[in-house]
Amino acid sequence: MVVLDRAIEMTDLGSEKENLIATHSDQCDASETNKSAAKVPNEQSKRFRSGWRFGVITCATSVLLVLLVNVTVTIAVGAHYGYTDGLGVLFDGPCDAVRNYNVVGHLVINILSTILLSGSSYCMQCFFNSVMYASISANDYLIVAVNNAFVQPGPANLTTLEGYWNTSSLIDPMPITSLRTAALSGSLQYLDKTDCINNYAQDYLSTRSSLLLVLSTSSNNASAAVALAWEIYNSNINVEDGCAPDAYPWICGAECNVPCQYRLHNVLDDVADWQPFGMNVDHCLSQTTEEHCKLQFSLYLVIVVIIFNFIKAILMGYLAFGLTDSPIMTIGDAISSFLKEADKTTKGCCLYSKRDFEVLRDDPDASSMVWVSGARKWTKNRKTWFSASSKTRWGFFFLLYLCAIIGCVTLLEYGIVHMSGPKDIPTLWSLGLGAVHTETLINWSIPSSGSSGLIGCVLLANLAQPILSILYFVYNGLFTCMHAELEWSNFAWAKKGVRVSHNRQGEQRSSYFLQLPYRYAIPIMVLSGVLHWLVSQSIFLVDVQSYDFAGQPVGTDEDYRCDDNCEGRDGLHLTCGWSPAAITSVIIVGVLMVAFGYMTERRRYKEGMPLAASSSAVISAACHVNGEQEPEDLPYSRIKWGVVPTEDSDGQIGHCAFSTKETKVPEQDYWYS
Repeated sequence: MVVLDRAIEMTDLGSEKENLIATHSDQCDASETNKSAAKVPNEQSKRFRSGWRFGVITCATSVLLVLLVNVTVTIAVGAHYGYTDGLGVLFDGPCDAVRNYNVVGHLVINILSTILLSGSSYCMQCFFNSVMYASISANDYLIVAVNNAFVQPGPANLTTLEGYWNTSSLIDPMPITSLRTAALSGSLQYLDKTDCINNYAQDYLSTRSSLLLVLSTSSNNASAAVALAWEIYNSNINVEDGCAPDAYPWICGAECNVPCQYRLHNVLDDVADWQPFGMNVDHCLSQTTEEHCKLQFSLYLVIVVIIFNFIKAILMGYLAFGLTDSPIMTIGDAISSFLKEADKTTKGCCLYSKRDFEVLRDDPDASSMVWVSGARKWTKNRKTWFSASSKTRWGFFFLLYLCAIIGCVTLLEYGIVHMSGPKDIPTLWSLGLGAVHTETLINWSIPSSGSSGLIGCVLLANLAQPILSILYFVYNGLFTCMHAELEWSNFAWAKKGVRVSHNRQGEQRSSYFLQLPYRYAIPIMVLSGVLHWLVSQSIFLVDVQSYDFAGQPVGTDEDYRCDDNCEGRDGLHLTCGWSPAAITSVIIVGVLMVAFGYMTERRRYKEGMPLAASSSAVISAACHVNGEQEPEDLPYSRIKWGVVPTEDSDGQIGHCAFSTKETKVPEQDYWYS
């Protein structure tokens, strides 16, 4: 399908000139062609072993392989893990391992996406990119400030005290009793003050749970075990009205507009005087937990991918085996076809450019049946690569990219303005690419759990992917046009065989698989892949599963804080996050792509041939050869375009055409027809 997506638009050149030009726009990527070249006299089996059919079969095979992988993985996940509410858990364990598996999994997905790109469009980009995703675990935790006697054998005073900042209270003192039992048994981990701060200064705590702050004797030297203060911190970070979200204000002390993470370095610099709850801490005893990060697989999304995958395979199979003709898809196909059977309506127009034919088409006094041919004087004029496409198409390209860049800048500015905390460049860049931070989470009113929440987040996170695909095809299409014109203009300076999309014969050459020289096609494809990855890191899915300080999933029957029911205690939180660094990177890459496109279109072609701009009329006019002087296998030979012998007796008017003989470029101010 990639061949047809980038085919050069050619139509049947009959006797009516309106049909010749009206349907020949300057879009090189048109997918609909009406003219078919003569069938190559090869054996039936060779039709599928070379040329465009082989390319389509190769693409169809790759799509079938991707389809097989998708179906196999879907069945295997269902058989081995099962699905709950359309989600399957591939792995449940340490977050570092989940991150590594997620990277590898998405690397495989991007490889498969690149394979699909080489054979079709990005119509599955959104869903395929989100079939597999990682969720992070976040623990609620209990902080208890105790004296040294609390962690020693003896009587205890567990008088309930109000929390230090909030008014949360325990259902009963059992968790504090359990913590004391764990401390006495030695199952809590000792942390000095620096390690305690660093380990608990996390937006989402996954490896640790409740914490004992053991006070120095200067704060409390009672002989009896005393719990002086406690606080419960929820993994779902609540934001007070008008204040910035803060995951761990107890470490630095609550401050409405500046979260603790931006004041943490001050605390660490003066850790000896660290006083959470207004009390001097000697050391900490921490409860460690198993991580419960998950690598998840969406059944509903993969079904959509499989359906599109199957449709693509069917369409590609039809293109390869259902079409009996060989459509004209490249400039070489058109040259070969017109050399086999010249079109009389363009005879005598050898120096006409695409613009000349368009003027004749629009002339109300011109005949409706034939072109108004006539001699033209050759004037050297090195056209820029810009001329290979229309001003409208170039304007659309620059406008589209400009709108995309302005959109990114606008979203970045809006996000930074509404983000809490410092907003200097080093701080914004330190947030990383695709990293989850409380200040860069998107708050909205759509469902935050279940399949509806997942679909909503997936659509938002991948909204820019189809737009980026359109930008890629516009960008690739312009480069295809410019290099098609380059190949055309080089026929005036070098003798070579034409590039054809069907079975080659003689000196004919095969067309590029991606319709561009690989030195351009591969970097553009890689750059497109990098942009898609950067966009995926700019706005991304965030899935947080909360666990209570007893280690049970929040919102389930095992949740310690659920009394008779868990209404209002949803432990699954789905939303999207955004990354200032990633959006900035997208803007930079986008600007560089536009700048490269601008510098490329300022290059100039060699003079020597009229500008074709993929016009079949110009190509047809260049193919009126002297049949008595050229061999019968001219379409399959190495050819060159230029001045050829003519029957004009006085020699005042020359003629230019393709020839197997040596030709020369037209002479300045000389007339040719």
